[in-house]
Amino acid sequence: MTRTHQSGVPTRQVNRFIMCLALLGICASMANAAHIRVGRLWDEYSNAGNEAWGGTCMVWPGGFWKEDLGGEKYSHSSASYRGFLYGVTNFTVPPDNASWEMPSDQPPGYVYPFFVVQRDIRNTPQANSYQLINGTIKLIYKSNPTAITTDGVANNPPEVSGGEDPTLCADAKIISSWRNNMGLETVRTAYAFAHPLHNDYHVWHYTFKNTGKYCCSSRTTAAGNPNAQYSQTLTDFYFSHSMWYNDRSEGQNATNSCCEWSGNSLTDYKGHNAGTYAAEAVTSDVKQFIANAYGISAIVGGAATVKSYGDLRIMYNWDGDSPVWPGEDSGDPDPITGRWLSPRWPGMALVHADVSVANRADDPDQPKRFNFDSITRMPRIDVEGMQATYESMLPNGNLVGSTARFERDAVHKGIPYGAGANPKYIGSNTVFSVGGWNIPPGDSINTIWISAVGGFPHNQTVLFGKRMRLSDAELAAQGLTRMDETERLRTYYTGEDSLYTIVRRAQDIITRNVSQIGDLEARLATIPTTPPNPATLAVTGGIQSVKLTWTAPSTRAGEVTAYRIYRARGSRVGDFPFEKIYEGPTSVTTYTDNNVSVGILYYYYLVTVNASGVESSSHMCRTARGVGPSTAPVSVVADTGVYVVPNPYDMRYQRSTFASAKNQPLPGFAQQMLFYGLPQQATITIFTLDGVRVRTITHNANAGTEAWDLLSDAGQPVVSGVYIYVVDSVNGKSVGKLVIAR
Repeated sequence: MTRTHQSGVPTRQVNRFIMCLALLGICASMANAAHIRVGRLWDEYSNAGNEAWGGTCMVWPGGFWKEDLGGEKYSHSSASYRGFLYGVTNFTVPPDNASWEMPSDQPPGYVYPFFVVQRDIRNTPQANSYQLINGTIKLIYKSNPTAITTDGVANNPPEVSGGEDPTLCADAKIISSWRNNMGLETVRTAYAFAHPLHNDYHVWHYTFKNTGKYCCSSRTTAAGNPNAQYSQTLTDFYFSHSMWYNDRSEGQNATNSCCEWSGNSLTDYKGHNAGTYAAEAVTSDVKQFIANAYGISAIVGGAATVKSYGDLRIMYNWDGDSPVWPGEDSGDPDPITGRWLSPRWPGMALVHADVSVANRADDPDQPKRFNFDSITRMPRIDVEGMQATYESMLPNGNLVGSTARFERDAVHKGIPYGAGANPKYIGSNTVFSVGGWNIPPGDSINTIWISAVGGFPHNQTVLFGKRMRLSDAELAAQGLTRMDETERLRTYYTGEDSLYTIVRRAQDIITRNVSQIGDLEARLATIPTTPPNPATLAVTGGIQSVKLTWTAPSTRAGEVTAYRIYRARGSRVGDFPFEKIYEGPTSVTTYTDNNVSVGILYYYYLVTVNASGVESSSHMCRTARGVGPSTAPVSVVADTGVYVVPNPYDMRYQRSTFASAKNQPLPGFAQQMLFYGLPQQATITIFTLDGVRVRTITHNANAGTEAWDLLSDAGQPVVSGVYIYVVDSVNGKSVGKLVIAR
């Protein structure tokens, strides 16, 4: 008997697909990646052009770690994968194709009627997915990240590969390139900003150049000349963004109702009429269709009025109502806390596409196509062949039976979606193509895109949850009002407006007819700048205090008029709010935080401020390790004087405890336990209950505090259980218990 996943997809098929994704992760690691983390939108860029398996793509808002604290992956991701398709017609195999790996290799001189190179998620684990030659990647900052130490330990070193450029037109820029066996080189330049009006989007400039260099793909071991060239015109060239939009972090983990398996990841395109293909103004009308579907006309009232945003060309995604989860759950309200777990509206807009290699004006007939389907149904080169994959990018080409040039989502079409519906409408893997160009040898085509995320920041989603879940008495005590279902839906669907507002703002700066990268950078330079980051920051725990010391920026220091310090208590995962605790002049570069409690870890970020009141990035000078105050050393050690925090140490987020806290932020602790009430010198020995020694720690400090990193003497993580600790010193002995739950 074949078991079936909730979506109706056979479990064996899902398992096979997951295995392919595991291979994808292994193979993707062959490429180098860099990360932009200066504004609210964080993203990953590689020198192979495809990114983000594992939750590193379109993270918004940035700075929030996953709940399990396992590694540097992030919650709030908007997409599971970003890939591409390239296609041409009448492609001639070069004289030496020994380094190729093709689904059906052909001899030199053979003409492929349709030739496709790709690394989209459907084809990556299959043949022909490694006709790529990884290129270079360089990350450049306008102001380098701050070098930070906490208690003398360097935090993760800043990710810098291209140095600092104080004249940069953005706060960060990543230049990456890759080639393929088609003889095409792609150079992608991504720009990001920290200014509060521009920190929710990145701008991408793509140049596709016919260099004729076709050798040698990273998948093969055959020797070849990497500079070998074969000159031919690339005819009917198409390029497509293959996006797999999904919230695969919090929304999936808490409700088990996200993603295309559950049929509530909805994707759409606006900018051209789906029937006539004529350009048309973009309006925020999803709320109107939802209102009609639910029969709740009130949700289109007030601030949720349908609005026009003009000539955008944008595909976007949102989290709709899951048919496999009880009740209406657009945005995934947490079942216990009410916090919206999937409040993001990610999108990608085409700003410019050259008419031809000889005409750099914008082509209003681009994009050529937007369509989507379930990942397991998209064309696969080793099964359906290159022609089917190529035609999926064409206007009215066949994509799993659909010939729509601009496909609409199920909500706009008024048809059922989700589990049990047409498999197409539980899909979120996109074809978003531009093309139809002929590119002679040495010539190139330029395109410009905006990648953005709108929606609701973390602190707002927490507030919404409180208004949904607290009792009337608790609401009154906090000065809050109840958010009912009508207001929740009305508010959630204004996320579409926030996305369009962000993209509109960016496009107005760039303008349609900008093509060359120099002209683009001149336009981006008009965006207000943020001041530079401090050069260094040292945070040190003292007796009943924490001290911060910093140095002025190494460049552009004259722009700084003040410093500000923000602090969060108790968590490294970003779920506790940061609050401003200090503002001072540039002449002062030290601050002692005396408003601290023993047993609590504190996290800080330091920003500079310019004459306009604009702050530097909150992520460039932010501690990744917690610092806590210590107690003064004791003169007498006793069982009642030594204590351990936290005890028990619970790495799991116990939702039952959280439920009783009525929507207080989930606690997140560093992977350590702290001993307090120690003398200046002591030995701490930790045993299992049957007397096996686990760890010996030598304490020799002027403070009465010592940390244990939960590792054994052999460097292995200790398992869940009850342990005995013994503190031994000339001042006395203390024995106690501690508990670890993983």
